[in-house]
Order: sequence, then structure tokens, then C-alpha cells
Amino acid sequence: MKLRGECRLLGFEVCLNDTAVCGLPADPVRFCREWLGYEPYEYMYPFLRDRSHFVALLAARQTGKTFNGMAKLLWIGFRLPGQPDPRDGAQV
Repeated sequence: MKLRGECRLLGFEVCLNDTAVCGLPADPVRFCREWLGYEPYEYMYPFLRDRSHFVALLAARQTGKTFNGMAKLLWIGFRLPGQPDPRDGAQV
């Protein structure tokens, strides 16, 4: 494992390598709880855990669709191999 750098996220020491983030929870709901510091609503669990290529989410306004969508994208981004270094804004 080639270490590329370290950063802090809510007090966690996070090591970044060429394939993924060390210690990243396999469950996106746990990622929201432990890394982002919030508890998603129970009705968002199926959306967060869905591994489909395309997902349609029909929900009322002000129910956390955008927030949970961004949390899911962040979790997916950390899991993808060869992710850009978060300290280098030019690559994003």
C-alpha cells in the first residue's frame, strides 16, 4: 500500500492510498454516522445502500435528498481506485 497522504475528518486519521481510503466503512449508512457525523433518516437507508447504476428517488421536499445524495457520492468517491488527492483542487 503506497501512502499518498493523511487528512483529518471529524477527528479520524485517514490514510489515502492509490486504491481507496483506509478504514472506510463498507456500509454507506455507517459512513454517514461515523465519518460525517449525522444519522440519516431510516427511509434513506435503501437509497444509500442501493448499488444500482441509476437510482430514482421520489420523495417530498425538505427530506434530505440532496444532502444524502452528496454523502453517497462522497462515499463512492472514496471507494473508487485512483481517486484524486483531496488536497489538490486542480484535479477535481
